Amino acid sequence: MPDSIFMEGSSEENYNLENFLICLSKILNDVYEGRRLLFRITFRNYLENAWEDIGQIENQDNMSGIFSTVYKNTRRNFRKRLHSVGLEDGSSQSKLKLLGFFETYNEYEAKAGVWRLKDALEIAKMVLGSLGKVIPGVEILKELVEAILFGIQKAERGSQ
Repeated sequence: MPDSIFMEGSSEENYNLENFLICLSKILNDVYEGRRLLFRITFRNYLENAWEDIGQIENQDNMSGIFSTVYKNTRRNFRKRLHSVGLEDGSSQSKLKLLGFFETYNEYEAKAGVWRLKDALEIAKMVLGSLGKVIPGVEILKELVEAILFGIQKAERGSQ
């Protein structure tokens, strides 16, 4: 899927859970690739191990590992359960959560910057929190996002 589909003015019909997972995978790949610039050495080492644990290390260009599992689960029998957490396709709650993510993702994709990265991860954490209530395997992604946000915060503070 081309990046331009998510740029300003794109159709909100593209703002769905499947595209959320694709974009989140891209963000996390950016974090992994930029780990030497973002994190202190100890955190980088643990991030590499965590990355292997979720199965991303083998194929960083496509959704693999846990992303593939979660993606398949959103397409299967979990659609009815998504309604209970406000993530059913087309619902007001879903539109609100995903619009916030994609607006932030578009900013991050177009202009970069650590604060845009943190904003995108914060909103992703909210969506993952809802998804994790109904789809197995999402909690590990949410925890990884939380750990990344913590690691960035620690690195920004330096040696304090």
